[in-house]
Amino acid sequence: MESIIPVPAAMDMKGDLPQNWAFFKGQWENYCIATKLNEKEEKIRVATLLSVMGKECFRLFQNLDMPEENRKKEDQIKEALEKNFEPTRNVIYERYKFNTADQLPNESIDEYVTRLRHLSKSCDFGALTDDLICDRIVLGTKDAILRSRLLREPKLDLRGAIDKARNTEAAQTQLSRMAQPVSSESVHYSKKSREYKTKKPGQNKHKQRENKRGNEENMIKGCRFCGGTHPKGRDIVRHMGQPVQTVTKRTTLQKYVNKRRGKFTKLKNMTKMITAQMSQSIQSHIQ
Repeated sequence: MESIIPVPAAMDMKGDLPQNWAFFKGQWENYCIATKLNEKEEKIRVATLLSVMGKECFRLFQNLDMPEENRKKEDQIKEALEKNFEPTRNVIYERYKFNTADQLPNESIDEYVTRLRHLSKSCDFGALTDDLICDRIVLGTKDAILRSRLLREPKLDLRGAIDKARNTEAAQTQLSRMAQPVSSESVHYSKKSREYKTKKPGQNKHKQRENKRGNEENMIKGCRFCGGTHPKGRDIVRHMGQPVQTVTKRTTLQKYVNKRRGKFTKLKNMTKMITAQMSQSIQSHIQ
């Protein structure tokens, strides 16, 4: 379990050193509790602290003016470093920074409250901290409509101010999304989706069968004029050898004419043969 707990990040020696030290010290204390390092010997805790604080912070520690015996005590090491990182504060100036901290254009209410809490730590507000942060939200918000709404509240507290600001932000986000134009592709897709949902199962197949049946009823099969298949109601020639209506090809008519002509020739030959046989039979009786 101890092996999977990450060690504290090294002390950041750039920027706001007092806040960086407070952050590192908080990480270190949590790490000691999670790994049960606080139950081990002090020399082990001191060695671990000096190892994880980073090389720049360790170099600063080596140059601190402190008795040698104090360098082997964890509390003395942290106290010496804290004095080095915590210069004499000007409370009036810290409060000036707090009272002039307005909400930035792209800053959410949660980010703004976090920044105000960070600034209030060096102002020594004590029990008035939440009330002063609430006042700062009303005066420093970037939304004039929200400010007017908050000023109408007779008993406004910090929690109420934060909740109303969050609701206003959420409503503005929703309105901006609703105001965005909808693409034609999305409308077309939505329309197709609604049409698909309203259709009953098997409706397409049933409709196809009805269309096929209707087409078959409107067709003529084995036309007596052209012998082909075509829709009803078209002008068809009544005499062979004439042009056929547009949907029937000339070859179709010619094929039908040849077929009828072949049957007529066969019948004619059979008639001649029967006539010849009857003539021979009559002559044989006469003789």
